[in-house]
Amino acid sequence: MALAGSTRMQSTTILMYAIGVSLLGCDRIRKIRYPELGWKEYALFNINTFLKYITETDFSVITKLIEYETNLYKNK
Repeated sequence: MALAGSTRMQSTTILMYAIGVSLLGCDRIRKIRYPELGWKEYALFNINTFLKYITETDFSVITKLIEYETNLYKNK
């Protein structure tokens, strides 16, 4: 966090990146892998794939790290 800013800024940056890649960044790949899909259909396909991975990922493994970080700031 000291180098890259707050965790909110970091998470917002990641979300903006993921949305940007889904909507704008993969047109060459679309033309090669999915020539039958238009730009909008491919963007929706990418967004839905991203949402699938997010909803299926178990983020509970980072709970102890978050608690540790929180305690660091409480003890200052």
